[in-house]
Amino acid sequence: MTVDMTLATNNYSISNNQFKITSMRDFGFYSNKNELIYFNGRDDLYSFKVNTTESISFEILKWDSDEYSWLQSSTNEQGKVSYNIHVLKANSLYTIYNGTKSIKAKSDKNGVFKFEVKTSKKAIPLKINSIG
Repeated sequence: MTVDMTLATNNYSISNNQFKITSMRDFGFYSNKNELIYFNGRDDLYSFKVNTTESISFEILKWDSDEYSWLQSSTNEQGKVSYNIHVLKANSLYTIYNGTKSIKAKSDKNGVFKFEVKTSKKAIPLKINSIG
C-alpha cells in the first residue's frame, strides 16, 4: 500500500490507493481494504468509520460536539459509503444532512449511529448537528 502525506500548518492530508483525508487540524487514521477509521486530533476513540468499495476523499471541515461536517467525493457515481459516527452524546438526537436531504437519528448507548450515503463525483456536504 502506498501512502502519501502532506503536512503544512493548518493543512494536513494523507492518502493511499483508496482513501484521502484532508483537514485543517491534526488527525489519526487507520485503513485497510474497504475500511477507513478517522480519529479527530488525539482522540482515543474513533470519530468515524467508513466501509466502501469505492475510492473516496474526505475533507474535514469541523469536528466538535455541536457540529460534525465534512465533504465526501468519489470517482464513482454508483457506490455507497456506510458510516459509523462516534458522537459525544449517547442516546441523543442528531440531524444528519447529506447534501440534498436531512434525517433525524438517535445515537446508541455507546454514542454511535450508522447511516449510508451514495457516492458522487461532485463533493457532497455532510453535516451532523446535535438536537438535544
